[in-house]
Amino acid sequence: MKKWMMVVLCLIGIVAASQAGADVVPNKVIAHCQDQGNYFANDPKWLFGERTVGQSFTPSKDKLSLLSAKIYRRKPDFQDSGSFAGNANLEIRLWECKENYAATKNSQPLFSTTDEKKPAFADNFYFPMNVNTKPGTPYYFEFSVPLAPEKCYYYWYQYGGSFYPGGDFTINGARWGTCDFNFTTYYPVEISKGQEKSMDGLPEILEIQLSGKVNSAGIKAMLSGPSGIIKAKTSYGDDNTLYLGTLTLPVYNLGKLSYKLIVQIKGESGNWQNFEYPFTYELPAIEPATDVKATANDSGVTLTWKPSPSAAEYRIYRFTESGKMLGRATRFIARVKGDQTSYQDPAKNKDGKALLEKGITYYYRVLALDKSLSKTGLSQEKEIAIP
Repeated sequence: MKKWMMVVLCLIGIVAASQAGADVVPNKVIAHCQDQGNYFANDPKWLFGERTVGQSFTPSKDKLSLLSAKIYRRKPDFQDSGSFAGNANLEIRLWECKENYAATKNSQPLFSTTDEKKPAFADNFYFPMNVNTKPGTPYYFEFSVPLAPEKCYYYWYQYGGSFYPGGDFTINGARWGTCDFNFTTYYPVEISKGQEKSMDGLPEILEIQLSGKVNSAGIKAMLSGPSGIIKAKTSYGDDNTLYLGTLTLPVYNLGKLSYKLIVQIKGESGNWQNFEYPFTYELPAIEPATDVKATANDSGVTLTWKPSPSAAEYRIYRFTESGKMLGRATRFIARVKGDQTSYQDPAKNKDGKALLEKGITYYYRVLALDKSLSKTGLSQEKEIAIP
């Protein structure tokens, strides 16, 4: 009996030793893709005390993985900060929308967290949510800072634009006219090693979950794409999680795009192991606007086009360089309804400030979107010089 006991103990010791000395490998790779959101902001407001701010949204996926928001905290010396600083005070809650705001707030939140779990992989706030959702059902998130000093946080909203048509921006439950909170929601997609994954969206964050802790000098992560290696920040969320991002990949360019996440980990022997996670993305397309024309005069630039039969709206882009690629974070100068076939880009704003400079050549593109805002058609580039 003692002999068998010794054998068992030896075997346990060998297994434990082999596990302790095993090389760290990726357990899981998750791509976080944008789902819903309003990506514009221009007027910061304070958030403190009993004030709350929130936004409704309607997910298209059955999982909410991350919520990001353009909201900052002042540093201890009360200087404005473009990133997180200080102790946790911000509280975030998520509800499924009821018949009205009061009924929603009186129901049980699906999720709540604080900024104590501040992420390491982005300059703005990204909150892990990991909540199951019902596609097509409206949800509401809200931020509050009941324990914060006066004027401790500030948030950003876009007024007068209603850039996210499916949501209402609220303060203490009251909608602020045509205001929209600056936010983005994300859904997760798991990518397998060596197996090409066809994606219906492009990731902004790549999360690499590891089987153990790795010194930062012993791990590298990079993303290759159609134009070569894509530069992105690499950081740790915890001892066993590595993030790559934020990524600004060109989601509106036509054709099949191939990418590959490459993870390199230094093993116990000192040799590097390579792990590759390929994925592809092909833009769901509708017919683009065609025959785009541009004319310039002292009032500005007038664009006209032949319509796309599937367009619910158009977004107008203006650049000072040719060949710019478009992503969801690329700022458009205007959005117009799908039954319109022209837009005038004014030379000056209402305060008389010049928006278009004489002697400069501008490059315009018109993006058509369907009713779901998920299928797009991008026009050819149109250039025009301002006389």
